[in-house]
Amino acid sequence: MKLKLLSLLLIRVQASCLSDAIPPANRRNLENPITRESYPLGMWLNGWAAASVVHEVAAIILSEKIGFNVTTIGTGTATVDAFYAITEVRHSNKNRRSRL
Repeated sequence: MKLKLLSLLLIRVQASCLSDAIPPANRRNLENPITRESYPLGMWLNGWAAASVVHEVAAIILSEKIGFNVTTIGTGTATVDAFYAITEVRHSNKNRRSRL
């Protein structure tokens, strides 16, 4: 499974999936309106097969049709991992929470 996913990622890096894709040079980053910091749209990847497929389809649509630079910001085995990542908490613990 990992080899198949890796091959899909390599294909995606080398060429566009859609015939009318926005060229990589024309894709844009998100921008913080206060600091003007620019960064790609980050996506979380959950660790099951269906999540990998949805992640790749969403990344293709966001980059090739909407025109954003997209990156994977992390992976996890459970949806709760994504919730903690969004709130910048490294892991859940009743007594202590560590920031990223």
